Amino acid sequence: MMPDEDLRDTYIKSVLNDVGTVLSGKDLMLLQNTMYAKFEGFTLARTCKELVVDDGNNADIIKRFFIAKKIEGLSKRSLQVYFYHLRSTLEKIPKRIQDINVTDIRLSLAETMTNSSKIHADNQRRILSSFFTWCEEEDIIDRSPMRRIKKIKFPEHIRRPLEAIEVEKIRQAIGENIKERAIFEFLLSTACRAAEAVALNRRDVDLLSGEAIVMGKGSRERKVYLNAVAKMFLAQYLESRKDDNEALFVSDKKPYKRLGTGGVEDIIRKAGELLGMHTFPHRLRHTAATMALQRGMPIEQVQKMLGHKRIETTLIYAKTIADDVKYAHKKYC
Repeated sequence: MMPDEDLRDTYIKSVLNDVGTVLSGKDLMLLQNTMYAKFEGFTLARTCKELVVDDGNNADIIKRFFIAKKIEGLSKRSLQVYFYHLRSTLEKIPKRIQDINVTDIRLSLAETMTNSSKIHADNQRRILSSFFTWCEEEDIIDRSPMRRIKKIKFPEHIRRPLEAIEVEKIRQAIGENIKERAIFEFLLSTACRAAEAVALNRRDVDLLSGEAIVMGKGSRERKVYLNAVAKMFLAQYLESRKDDNEALFVSDKKPYKRLGTGGVEDIIRKAGELLGMHTFPHRLRHTAATMALQRGMPIEQVQKMLGHKRIETTLIYAKTIADDVKYAHKKYC
């Protein structure tokens, strides 16, 4: 007979599997924790109707994996990236997940490197490693085929931040469009990711103190700050709005829906195109971090501003500054 603990886990996984597509990660975690607490001290017994979480097919296993990742707090965008890589890999390997071996994975990664790039292949490797490690922990497979797959090395290309004169040129290109200027100044001041900015509501921003609370990767909250210019243009934009949408940034036309990441990317890209420049929201994030370091902000504070979990990620910006002879010449000569 299955032990009470195993039966309890089976039942809870079954419930989470049923509601995983309609609840948020936070709600799933709350439901999971509540069910474990409620079942503490109780004995579960089988009836004639068997409890089944899945029948071991690929679709059910992947569904369980995504529910687990949702509970861990992965963003919607991260989940989409995971789904893309898993789907594209498993479509090319016509096997049950339990039967996939290291050779299958290597052939798939080699094909990705041939048709795309080493960076794309390493992203695929990283996601497959997470998936098969989870499968091993869940006793779906005995041993992950990713254990013998090494990190794919590729040259790291550090994006060049915008120069001060380029920032001013973009401001001129945006001109008197209050909404676009508010978005540009907000991103440049806070170093937010585009997805973090569009997820904000009006109530999340305190214009008086110039502070905002954003939800970053891994569902980690952090406080970001608006400089005087960002506060001024954001206040003007909010005052000009005629809608009652709670979103901080909305579309221009009725029904004034929340602006998406693509909308922000279009605004920043088009402003750069007018000047023959390649601009995108993440480049503003790089620029904000670089400017902060150039002005002497400690690396630990820049890490907090960016919401980096590991300081090693932030050190990439510091290396850019250290290698910038032109900047050093301006500072010391």
